[in-house]
Amino acid sequence: MAFVRGNGGEVFVGTAPGTSVPVGKWTLNKKAALANTTNSTTGGRKHRTATVRDDEFTLECPWDDTVNPEANNFSEGDTIRVQLEMGDSAKKWTCAACIIESVEYVDDEDEDVMRTVVKGFANDNAGFVYS
Repeated sequence: MAFVRGNGGEVFVGTAPGTSVPVGKWTLNKKAALANTTNSTTGGRKHRTATVRDDEFTLECPWDDTVNPEANNFSEGDTIRVQLEMGDSAKKWTCAACIIESVEYVDDEDEDVMRTVVKGFANDNAGFVYS
């Protein structure tokens, strides 16, 4: 079994190629909205059908005064390009157009550096593409 070591990603703000903001930690949740299609032919079992896909992400970016999200118009409602690197492999998830839903600032004096936490959704018809 081969494991992949975690190793960040990048967020690009602005028009291509844009300003690169390094990511310390990320999560990607690929999901689908499900419609209830239970009927008399489903044998007493609930049945669902996927209707639309919905990819959502969370990014944690360590604060860096030289390349900080705030200085690069990185705020709620903005559209950004996201590239999530799959650890130390050459694989990645990319989405050309993601919309930022919320930006949260975290200051943990005991355990961590100042971080910007960004939550958003793929706003591209293709969603996040694995390559």
